[in-house]
Amino acid sequence: IIRTTFSPEKIRHWNRRTIKEVSRLVTDGPHVTPTYVPHGVPFVTVTNIKSGHLNFENVSYVTDDDHKQFSARAKAERGDILYSKDGTLGIPCVVDTDREFSFFVSVAIIKLRRDLVDPHFVAYAMTSPFVMQKVEHLGAGAGLKHIVLKSIRSLEIFCPPLHEQQRIAGVIKEQMTAVEKARAATEEELN
Repeated sequence: IIRTTFSPEKIRHWNRRTIKEVSRLVTDGPHVTPTYVPHGVPFVTVTNIKSGHLNFENVSYVTDDDHKQFSARAKAERGDILYSKDGTLGIPCVVDTDREFSFFVSVAIIKLRRDLVDPHFVAYAMTSPFVMQKVEHLGAGAGLKHIVLKSIRSLEIFCPPLHEQQRIAGVIKEQMTAVEKARAATEEELN
């Protein structure tokens, strides 16, 4: 679905923009390992966004005070994009909750300019073959894969007008939902 939507023939008339151009802020979580507590504010890591959806299962917790301190750097809000920058690289996740949470240094946050781009469209564009090839190149090397904020800001995506982005994002979401339902039905039959 993504490969077809972002094929060279389809994107050649779209504007090429960097993430920096379509964002108000691109930063990451605190560069310290917090003290975890049994209950408190969820502390999101790459593991919690690997599926492309924000998952609060198996999450660690930080105190309200630590959360306030971490949020001073950047507070995640509905419609922002969380982006994996350590380990498993290049997974975007649109924040779809108003729940308070903090996130680790391995996760970047992209606060978009909503007058220019649709968050879901940008997330899909960031998984296009064009972008993923660049991310793989940036993360090449031995050891833990890592991409720096400067490189995330310089990633280029292709953008049609905003109304077209919204239409495309809606179509992709419908198609992916249908694929997921078919996959679930097949797994159920096999079981």
